[in-house]
Amino acid sequence: MYFFALAACSGNGSSVKGNRPAQPPVAPARSCSAIGWIDDTGDDPQRDLIEEIYEAACQRDYSRLQKTMGDGFHSQYGSHSAPVTIRLFKEFDASRKDIETLPRLLEGKPVTDQGGITYVLGRAVAVFPRPVQDTQPSWSLYVPNCSAVPDLSVAEECKLDISLFNQAADH
Repeated sequence: MYFFALAACSGNGSSVKGNRPAQPPVAPARSCSAIGWIDDTGDDPQRDLIEEIYEAACQRDYSRLQKTMGDGFHSQYGSHSAPVTIRLFKEFDASRKDIETLPRLLEGKPVTDQGGITYVLGRAVAVFPRPVQDTQPSWSLYVPNCSAVPDLSVAEECKLDISLFNQAADH
């Protein structure tokens, strides 16, 4: 297994507007360094997707993030469609701490196994299942703080992912 660092990104954030009360101004997006990567084959179909998610999170671009999510995406708010998940992130993450955690998480070294790619940073988890025949790469779970998840099924999945990550990292 090899560890690779991919291209850096940076950008400007934008504040959320709509029918809800105005949220506090959002500081400019963080400057990102490099994605942590393990590449066994030299050509992993997940690479482009993870780069897109990383860059969108660095720029706090919820619209781009939404395009990378499928229906049934798991977050600390439960399992929802992509538009609902993004709406919940915008509504309940006024400080933008959750979206700030995602690039830091993806900068760490992931673990790969037959199930796919898992990133863990403290209590934060992102899961990218291995694509099966004739399917596009995807990500199925992002939880910035597994110890604060009210949805029991997501909390259990989160704990399992952290446990499997730690076991694989120890070997």
